[in-house]
Amino acid sequence: MDQVRADEYFRWGVIAYHNGYYSNALLSFENALSFKAGNTQTHFWLGKTLYKSGLEEQALQEWRFVVQNDAGTQLLNSYIDVVSFRRALDPELRQEDRYVLTRLSRDEKRPSSGRQRA
Repeated sequence: MDQVRADEYFRWGVIAYHNGYYSNALLSFENALSFKAGNTQTHFWLGKTLYKSGLEEQALQEWRFVVQNDAGTQLLNSYIDVVSFRRALDPELRQEDRYVLTRLSRDEKRPSSGRQRA
């Protein structure tokens, strides 16, 4: 019976993922894993959902679990490498923009412009 429930939650998770309902997909995949914890296919899809939700570190953990259980493909390994390298370079590539707001006149209720600080 647990296998049937896990498969049903997995199916709803995939449907929610493809419809863009990532929070619903996340809950469905986690429910599926509560019935069958070692299912690498569910871990893979959970990783995809976490990645789309902006939770890259958690997604990488799920994908690494898949690879450690000999279910990963070369494509998944490459994807893990790309995401990991991009995360490592991200702080170096990001430039902090600094802006100074101009003074408000009495007629203005909000700043109308900002100029970039040199």
